[in-house]
Amino acid sequence: LQGIEDAKNRIVEYYQDRGYAYAGVATNIELSPDRTRGLVKFAVQERDLVFIDDIEIEGASRTGHSLILQRLSFKKGDVYSKAKIRSSEEQLATLGTFSSTSVALADPEVVSRHKRLVVRVAEYPSQYIDPKVGFSTGEGLRFAVEYGHRNIGSLAIGLTLRVQLSYLFDFMILDSTVLRNLAPLSASERLERRNSVRVSFPEIGLGPLVSLGIEAVDVRDNQRDFGLSREAFVPSLTYRP
Repeated sequence: LQGIEDAKNRIVEYYQDRGYAYAGVATNIELSPDRTRGLVKFAVQERDLVFIDDIEIEGASRTGHSLILQRLSFKKGDVYSKAKIRSSEEQLATLGTFSSTSVALADPEVVSRHKRLVVRVAEYPSQYIDPKVGFSTGEGLRFAVEYGHRNIGSLAIGLTLRVQLSYLFDFMILDSTVLRNLAPLSASERLERRNSVRVSFPEIGLGPLVSLGIEAVDVRDNQRDFGLSREAFVPSLTYRP
């Protein structure tokens, strides 16, 4: 019976993907006289195609409505599709500004050829700060802070600034060679750092599957016999199939 129910659901989904939002399927099972075999008949009721007459957005007070509309797989006048509902929710989620997204027909229990689509989102706080303090025998006293802005200009442009510093004091160094190598260094050279700033653009005119990130990195790392400083500028183009 579970297999029959699964098949019934797949048939309904097939029709809903093609615009028949209120399609229904009934089943009838005819058993053989000895009840060892059965014939299952599926009766499909398509009903009318459903068209999207209007799109309403709820819960987006800090994100531009035009940006949200660009992420939808629908526009006014389109035929309803359950597959497009799923893709719209996924594409909204990739903006990174929403904790939850929902795309559904308004008043779904009311059968009609012309329906309104409701997009409901719950937004994360636009900004956050995350400080951390720690201690390590290998790196000494450590301090890190991350600041982020998820929605610059109401365009879901993200900014992430990370600062991580550590300082290894002399009394923590047991290896005399390491202590001798570090002695000539200035305080700024002994201060290890891993700093970065990243700006992400979820919409660059190539559709909702392509995003751009630009990151600048500044690193100072002291090893046993040498110190290494690095600066880098890293652009990245991401495609999410």
